[in-house]
Amino acid sequence: MKILLLFLLLVIEQIAFAQSPVVQGRITDEQSSGLPAATVLLLQISDSSLVTSTLTDTSGQFSLITSEKRDYLLKVSFVGYTTYFKNLSISSTSDTLHVGTIVLQPDAIQLAEVAVKGQLEAIVVKKDTVEYNAGSYGTRANANVEQLLKKLPGVEVERDGSIRVQGEEVTRIFVDGKEFFGGDLEMATRNLPADAIDKVQVIDGKSEEAQFSGIEDGQREKVINLQLKKDRRNMGFGKAMAGVGTSGRYMAQGNYNRFGNGNQLAIVARSNNVNNQGLSADGMGGGGTGGISTTHSGGATFSRQLSRITRIHGSYRLNYTNATMLTDLTRQNFLPGGTADYFENSRQQHTTGRHNATAGLEHKGARNNVRLNTTLSLSNSDHYNRSSRQSFSVADTLVNAGERTANTRNQNLNFNANLFYGHRFRKTGRLFTVSNQVSAYQAAALGRSESFTRFNDGDEELVHQRNEQENSNLNFSSRFAYTEPISKKQYLQASYNITNRASESDLAVYDIQNETLLFNTEQSNRFSTGFLYQQLGLSYRLAGEKFTFSMGTTMQQSVLTRRILSEGDLVKRSFQNILPEARVNVRLNKTSRISLNYTTSVREPTINQLQPVVSRYDPLNLYIGNPELRPEYSHRGRLAYNTFIRKSGLFLSGLVNYTYTTNPIVAAVTIDDRQVRTTQYINVPQSYQGGVSLTLGVPVKKYHSRLNLGPYFRQGKSLNLLNGVMGAINQQSFGGNMGYSFTYDDYIDLSLRARLSATSSEYELNSNQGQYFVNTAYMSDVTLHFLNYFDFTAEFDYSKFRNANTGFDRAVPILNFGLSRSILKDSKGELRLSAINALNRDTGVTQTATLNYVEQVSRNTLGNYYMLSFIYNFKKRPSE
Repeated sequence: MKILLLFLLLVIEQIAFAQSPVVQGRITDEQSSGLPAATVLLLQISDSSLVTSTLTDTSGQFSLITSEKRDYLLKVSFVGYTTYFKNLSISSTSDTLHVGTIVLQPDAIQLAEVAVKGQLEAIVVKKDTVEYNAGSYGTRANANVEQLLKKLPGVEVERDGSIRVQGEEVTRIFVDGKEFFGGDLEMATRNLPADAIDKVQVIDGKSEEAQFSGIEDGQREKVINLQLKKDRRNMGFGKAMAGVGTSGRYMAQGNYNRFGNGNQLAIVARSNNVNNQGLSADGMGGGGTGGISTTHSGGATFSRQLSRITRIHGSYRLNYTNATMLTDLTRQNFLPGGTADYFENSRQQHTTGRHNATAGLEHKGARNNVRLNTTLSLSNSDHYNRSSRQSFSVADTLVNAGERTANTRNQNLNFNANLFYGHRFRKTGRLFTVSNQVSAYQAAALGRSESFTRFNDGDEELVHQRNEQENSNLNFSSRFAYTEPISKKQYLQASYNITNRASESDLAVYDIQNETLLFNTEQSNRFSTGFLYQQLGLSYRLAGEKFTFSMGTTMQQSVLTRRILSEGDLVKRSFQNILPEARVNVRLNKTSRISLNYTTSVREPTINQLQPVVSRYDPLNLYIGNPELRPEYSHRGRLAYNTFIRKSGLFLSGLVNYTYTTNPIVAAVTIDDRQVRTTQYINVPQSYQGGVSLTLGVPVKKYHSRLNLGPYFRQGKSLNLLNGVMGAINQQSFGGNMGYSFTYDDYIDLSLRARLSATSSEYELNSNQGQYFVNTAYMSDVTLHFLNYFDFTAEFDYSKFRNANTGFDRAVPILNFGLSRSILKDSKGELRLSAINALNRDTGVTQTATLNYVEQVSRNTLGNYYMLSFIYNFKKRPSE
C-alpha cells in the first residue's frame, strides 16, 4: 500500500499541478560549491513587495512557486556575499523558468580581508550551522577526516569514533548534502581523506517536515555535512594499503570514491587483527579501551541523480568481528551501612556477523516532495563469558565467592521504513505534510549458564540453566500537518499524530539437572505490551529576516497496555499530557546567532522493565520486572550562542541545557546479607540534570598557531531506592578540553590536546559514601616533513585515572611513531615503518560512577608490535 501511495502521489503531481508557474535554479560560490540556506526572494517589480521566498537546499538548489505569470524581480542574498538581482519574465507559454546557476561574489569587505589575509575565513556562522573552512586547519599527509575533525574548535572525537559537538552527540554524517553509507559516522570519517574536504558544516538538523514547512516540530539532531573540494567532485579517488607486522599482525584495506554530477559511489574493504574497526589513515593504532579483535568488513554505497528533482540512494555493509577480552573489575557498592567491595575477573569471547542495507528515494518537485528511506539489518552473534567473583561486606569480610560460565547465541532482524510527503498549495505558505514510519524487530536468543557460589555461612549454590527467548516489536506512526499563512511572515500549523508501539516477549527458562531440562514456571513468561498515543497540536510561527519565533502546544492521550499471554489478563492504563513548546532564534549580526528552545516529551517503559518475571540467570544479580511502571514526562530547555569575530578570527560558542523529569524510571536495588543484588525499576517523583559548556577557538597567526578551549560543568539530582530506603543523590562533573596546534607550511604539523573530567557524587543516605574521581587524558601528535620525500609521525596518549576514596591510581601511556617515504610519480606511493604501542602497555582502563556504585575496569589491549606497510593513493578523472 505504501508503494502504491508513493506512485499515486507522483502521478498526482504531474497531473494536478503541472500548470503552476515555477522558478528554479542553483546558487553557488566562485568555486562552484553550492551555497545552502541562501535566501531567494521573488518580488513585485512595482513596489518590491514580497511574492514568495525560499531557502536553498544543501546543494544550493531552489524552487519558487508563483501565483501567476508576469514580470518579477529575483533577489538572492547570502552572508558574506553581495546581493544578486535579476529581472524575470514568466510567459504564458512556459510553466517553468530555469534561471541556471547563479554565482555570488564575495562582498567588498570580505574581498579586502582576503587580500590582506591571503586565506578564507576559518569559521562562518550561519543559520543553524557552524561552517569550518578545512584549509585553515592543517593535517598531515594522508590524514583522514577524523583527524581533521579533531582540530576543529568545539568538536570532540572519541576513540570509538563517536563525535560530540558542544557536548551533543553527532548522529549522522553527509557528503555534499547526501547521506554517506546511511549516515554512518566512521565510514565517512575514517574512509574519506582530509585533503578532499573543502568545508565542514556542523548543523542543528531538523526533521523532514520541519525543513519543508519551516515550522519546528521538536525533532532535532546534530549532523555534519562534508563539502568536497571542487576538483574532487568529478573524479575517482581512493587509497589501498597493506601491511605486515611482528607478532603475526597484519592489515589490509582499501577504498574507492567517485563523486560527480550529483552522483556518489564509494566502496570500502578491510581485514586486520590490530583492533582497527575503521579505515585509519596509515594503520597506526593500538592501546584503546580493551580487547583484541580480528575484523573483516566491506561495503558499498551509491547515490544517483535520476533527474534534476529525483534521486535514489542505497548502501550495503558487511562486518565480521572476533574479539577476546580479559577484564578485571573492581566495584564499590553503596549500602546504607557503608561501602562493600566486589571483585570480578573474566574472559570473554565475542563473535559477531552483521549485514546492513539501506535504500531510499528522494523527489523534490515544485509542489510535491517525497522521501522514502528503508533500512534492513541482520546480525548473528555468539558470546562466551567465564568469570570468577568475590563479594565483601561493609566490614571487609568475605561474604561469597564463586565462578560462572555463560554462553549465549543471538539472532536479530530489524527493519525500518520512513515515508514523507509534502505538498505546497498555490497560495504561498500553505502546506500539507504526511510523515509515516514503520519498524519491525525480531530477536531470538538461546543461552546456557552455570554458576557455583560459596557463601561465608557454609552454604553452596549451584545454578545450571538454559533459556530460550524470542522478542518482537512492531511500531507504526503517522503524522499529518497543515500549515496556513496568516500574513507574509506569520503561519499557523495544525497537526495530528497517531503512534502505536507493540512488543511481545516469549521467555522459557529450564533448570538443568543431570542433563535433563525441567521447565521453570517462576522465571518463564509470555508477555506483551502496547503504547498507543494520539496527539493533536497547534503551533504559531513568526519568520522575520533576523528573528524567528514559534510556540505551540500538543494534547496527548495515551494508553499503556500489558498482558500476560499465558493467563489472558489485559490491563489498560490511560494518561493525558499537555506538551507545550517554544523556540526563539535571533541573528544578532552577520556572524552571531542565539537561540532558545523549550520542549516537552513523554517516554514509556520498555518491555524488559515491565515484564513481571524473576531472572536468576546470574544468581548474584537478580532482576524483577515491574508491570506498574508509568511513562516519564520531561521538560527540556536549551540556550545556544555562536559568534565569529572576523578581525581576530576568534570563535565563541556557548550552550546551556536543562532537563526536569517527573516520574523518572530508576533502578531500585536491594542487596542482602549474602551480597546478592536484586534490581527492579520503579518510578520516583522527579529528577533533574543541567549543564553549561563553552567553546573558544582563536588563531595566533603570528606564531602559525591556533588555541582551542572547551570547559563544561554539569549537575544532576535523582532519587535512589536502596534496600527499601529512598534518598537523593547529587552528581556534579566539570572539566573540559584544551588544544593547541602549530603548522608551519608543509614542514611541521603539531597538535597538543588535554582533557579533564572530574566527577563527584553525594549520597543522602550516607554522607560518608561521597565519591570524587578524576579522569585525565593528554594527547599529542606531530608530523615532520623533511628532505622532500620523508615524513616522521609520532602520537602519544597519556591517560590517568584517580579515585581518592578507593585509592585507585592508574596511568596508561600509549606511544606510536612511524617513518615514511613517498615514492612513485607525484608521490602516489608511500612506504611506512610503524612502531605501535612502543611502551608495550597492554592494559586499557575505564572509571565510571552510577547511582548505586563506582567501578574501575581494566582490560587487555594489544601489546607492542612493528609494521611495515605500503600505501597507494590514486586520483583519476573521467577522461584519464
